[in-house]
Amino acid sequence: MTGKTSSAKSAKVARKANAEPVAAQPKLLSGGNPQIAKGYGDAPVQAYIAAMPDWKRDMGRRIDALVVRTVPGVCKAVKWNSPFYGIEGEGWFLSFHCFTKKAATTMKSSTSSSKEATAGSPSQLIDAKIKELSDWRGETLARIRRLIKQADPDVVEEWKWRGVPVWSHAGIVCTGETYKNVVKMTFAKGASLEDPTGLFNSSLEGNTRRAIDIPEGDTLDEEALKALFRAAVALNESSARRR
Repeated sequence: MTGKTSSAKSAKVARKANAEPVAAQPKLLSGGNPQIAKGYGDAPVQAYIAAMPDWKRDMGRRIDALVVRTVPGVCKAVKWNSPFYGIEGEGWFLSFHCFTKKAATTMKSSTSSSKEATAGSPSQLIDAKIKELSDWRGETLARIRRLIKQADPDVVEEWKWRGVPVWSHAGIVCTGETYKNVVKMTFAKGASLEDPTGLFNSSLEGNTRRAIDIPEGDTLDEEALKALFRAAVALNESSARRR
């Protein structure tokens, strides 16, 4: 009898030892703002949103989804117990914070925006950006631009997020972002496109976007890129007809 009791207690202890630890809920600071450790990427932002109280949580989810949908390749972080959204090399443009009776967003303003507004059309701004880069990145961006126009003569050039060239047709097709080591083409609906030649090599984990990172000296398959761009345009047009 004693042996059975001992075995039962041992099994119970073993079950407790193997149980998954319960994650502590983030502390809510003054005004109900979640206390989340500083971190970069999507995970800390999602942890913050999940800890937002009551109706503010739904608001946080809507803001996050809107930014992700509108700004391909957006960077995320939590700093000073607030989510931040930005563009690599351009800085942070949006954050939000919980207060007792509200959740407030903060948009970063920049004097460069007013300068850009008077600098010319989006096409002229892209011209200026290519000239300003004056290295392999400018040459690559100009090459991408040429291929895009060959693929779709009706494409619309835009200038968004304080310095990012965007090509649209029935909605955003792709961006042309320039970084230190790569020129990145982010396709807004890339996850829904067939990519038989394997051009997509970045942002492969999401359900919406896909990107092509083009480093210095890369030999880009021009015909495949034009075919991919035309497919993205066709997808945008198909989505527009269903609305």
